[in-house]
Amino acid sequence: MNAAYNTNKISYRRKLQIDQHFSKSSESYLADSHRLPWSVIRGIELAAVKSLIFPHPGASVLEVGSGAGFYFSNLSNLFSLWKNVEPNRDMCFAAASAGVPTFHGTLKEYLNQNSDSKFDRILIAGVLEFSGDVDEGRQLCLELKSAIEKDGKIVILSPRDSLLGSIYLLCKRGLGCPTVSQNCLIEIKSVLGKPKQTIKHLFSQTQVWHE
Repeated sequence: MNAAYNTNKISYRRKLQIDQHFSKSSESYLADSHRLPWSVIRGIELAAVKSLIFPHPGASVLEVGSGAGFYFSNLSNLFSLWKNVEPNRDMCFAAASAGVPTFHGTLKEYLNQNSDSKFDRILIAGVLEFSGDVDEGRQLCLELKSAIEKDGKIVILSPRDSLLGSIYLLCKRGLGCPTVSQNCLIEIKSVLGKPKQTIKHLFSQTQVWHE
């Protein structure tokens, strides 16, 4: 395994730090998404996700790491079915308060309970950078592939492989929320192959893979 894996191994204690970070931000997450400057950034990301997810009335969507329900609140009315999966309990509470139905657990746990579920679109936004390590992230990508319908699309929003993307990751670490490195992110997403399309934003990028 390459050096990026060894230097970015996140311990159980650090994974708890990630969970605590999102718990602290859960109550204000949706409200903060509508305040400057985050409203501008989130608006740009939302537009990119919408364009790549290609909404149509008959499509079903699975969002992994759905948080308090930002994308559900803005896009779910464009689809016939939208399921949310979120491992952080406080984010699930915040989603419930906003009227967003959410499965509390990991994608693996959701699929174990819904083994026959397949979706036309899978969205995973701002999640892979908080993988425990490369193996964990790659395993998550394999689970994404197992849940996608034939000719479906996997849409991933993650930090850009650039100076600004690296600054974003450093800022998260400075706030006490560990992340993997850019090299780890590239290796994690490599299990999906090359993205079919990429839209770059200031700190982030939205990419789509076709099954």
